[in-house]
Amino acid sequence: MDNNKFPNGVTSYLETHCLISIALGSLIDKEIGFAWERYSEQGSGGLYELAEKLTDEFEKLHFNEEWIDKDYLEEIDFFIQSK
Repeated sequence: MDNNKFPNGVTSYLETHCLISIALGSLIDKEIGFAWERYSEQGSGGLYELAEKLTDEFEKLHFNEEWIDKDYLEEIDFFIQSK
């Protein structure tokens, strides 16, 4: 397994990627924000790259995070809103 690509394990990566993809899809449906801009300019391929980049960034930012005191879904929302 590539620990650089999956610092928190593949399951965590896939869960994060799924939730980030859903959030990006919501922005595209509303035709607003950075996800809509990327999709308008680069199509699906640009969106795939964006989802991967954001997933990589989130996973590294929360390396070995103990989700006891934080809400995972809220953290992803905050992360997406910060972009």
